[in-house]
Amino acid sequence: MREDDLTSVLDIGLQSMAHPWSPTQLAGELRFPGGVQLVAEQGSLYGYAFFRQAGAEVELLQLAVLSAWRRKGVASILLRQGLQQLYDRQAEVCFLEVRRADTTARLFYEQAGFHRVGVRKKYYSAPVDDAVIMKKSVDRDRNDEDHS
Repeated sequence: MREDDLTSVLDIGLQSMAHPWSPTQLAGELRFPGGVQLVAEQGSLYGYAFFRQAGAEVELLQLAVLSAWRRKGVASILLRQGLQQLYDRQAEVCFLEVRRADTTARLFYEQAGFHRVGVRKKYYSAPVDDAVIMKKSVDRDRNDEDHS
């Protein structure tokens, strides 16, 4: 991801999320030294992912794909590529938070090998919802299959 991708990333976020990051937040995350930022593009951007690493732990901060490109494997590719890059940086485990009500996203992450490890009550607002905390081992050979 490059600085000139941020306008498209902002547009994707606005179309995909109730509370997308601001331009300032996106630019800050792009410059974060422990981050991995990826885009999916074919002529124009249609998906992105932001990961942040702290030691052996990683958090998937955002993963978004334009609706016309969903269910075509784009999110899976972004997730797999990000985890592979982080594995090369000695990451061992990846965490994420997802709305309890977002059953589509939760199923996607479960199929990618994440499993529930906790809940943060009333974590999200507008509408109020719990955050389901999920985790997955980072393993180069099984980033899309690992269920540990």
